Amino acid sequence: MPLIALCIVHKNYKNLDRPSMVQKIGSLYLGIKTNVKWAALGYTPIFLLRRLIFVAISFALSDKPYLQVHLFIYMLLWYVIYIEMVLPHETRLQTTFEHVNEALLLLICYHFVIWTGPGPEIDVDTKLSIGWSCVSFIGTLVILNALWMLGT
Repeated sequence: MPLIALCIVHKNYKNLDRPSMVQKIGSLYLGIKTNVKWAALGYTPIFLLRRLIFVAISFALSDKPYLQVHLFIYMLLWYVIYIEMVLPHETRLQTTFEHVNEALLLLICYHFVIWTGPGPEIDVDTKLSIGWSCVSFIGTLVILNALWMLGT
């Protein structure tokens, strides 16, 4: 699917601003710059590929949660590098919101590192505190995204 989306956008690159093209395939580049960098148009395929890799890692490494978390962090960092280098979004606010989302996901992953890591055994009260902290970051992420969707 990601490769198909990239091919469709690439094939129609010169006509992306036409109303007929926006109506046909506009959802593949909604909110993405179409006039600055061609790499920005790779945003949707990269986004989809990232989700597929996330699912593949979850299934393939189900018996190694510590490795899953580290690979998720690695993918997240490369994704942030891509977002910052290419700046695919039409507005700086969208880019900033993307960074906030990724920062919160990174903090959530760091909580998972504590739970899955090979470090010393953690007492129950500390695990409970870490759990509530993680839940608060997840709740913040959900609320911010809900507010963003309601506002746009």
